[in-house]
Amino acid sequence: QLIARLGEHHNVNWSAPVEHDLVEVSLGERARIVMLRALTGASLDLAGAYELEIEPADVVVMIRYGAGHEWSAKEVVRDRGSDLYTIAQLWGALQSKLKGYEEPKVRYFLSRFEDHNRVTAIERLSDRLVTIERQGLEPLVVHIADEYILSEEFVLKVLRADPGVDIIANISQWNHYSPIGAQTARDYGIRVFDHKEL
Repeated sequence: QLIARLGEHHNVNWSAPVEHDLVEVSLGERARIVMLRALTGASLDLAGAYELEIEPADVVVMIRYGAGHEWSAKEVVRDRGSDLYTIAQLWGALQSKLKGYEEPKVRYFLSRFEDHNRVTAIERLSDRLVTIERQGLEPLVVHIADEYILSEEFVLKVLRADPGVDIIANISQWNHYSPIGAQTARDYGIRVFDHKEL
């Protein structure tokens, strides 16, 4: 039923099941791939959010109509590197909000570096990973994050996916990072910056 609904959305190119509760979705003109994990329960509380198997999902969707979740559960899911939506919220999020979709703020972030006098080139390695070439300095591998509170778990998830990263840039103006998230990054020899610091 979820795949049938996804096929009706104008921003979805195609969707296909990967596992019994995991769906791969292609979005927009650039065919960006997003992984959705479907939950069939009526509610999600804090304890359930901690126990939830998230990886490799970018988005967790509560597909039962009328289902809900505690706000604390949503924060836990976000801290673990995913987004949490009800089926009603998903429909609007398909337009632009899902992780993996290049939002205008990502393009704006990159455009600011293109205008920097030290930057000679930017190479896109993936949706959220870039190499920034700098005049007279070593290049930087930057992971572009958009986490309201960038956590220790998010840092570790980035390092597992991209062990060569130098910087995690948390780009939205209302975002910040937790002290333990920043310390974990330093322990692994990388840095975390918010939009002002970088």
